[in-house]
Amino acid sequence: MASGVARAIPVTAEPHSGLERRVESLVRRLGLTVQNRASRGGGDRLHLGFMISPSTEARIGEVAAAVGHLARVQQTVCLGVLE
Repeated sequence: MASGVARAIPVTAEPHSGLERRVESLVRRLGLTVQNRASRGGGDRLHLGFMISPSTEARIGEVAAAVGHLARVQQTVCLGVLE
């Protein structure tokens, strides 16, 4: 993916009330911003989607790795979104 492309990061995790805030905090610490977010509960799974500000693939890889290390997170996926 080219640099400067907005990224969507879907996250599947065990439900926890502070998980969205935690992910947003990790994104901010890496110098990016969450432009939009969405969530959907599905029984024992919580599906979160975060639209991240345009950045390089390497920077988004850092975000995905940091989010993947959170205890309740089961899966992350990084998608490029053309503006």
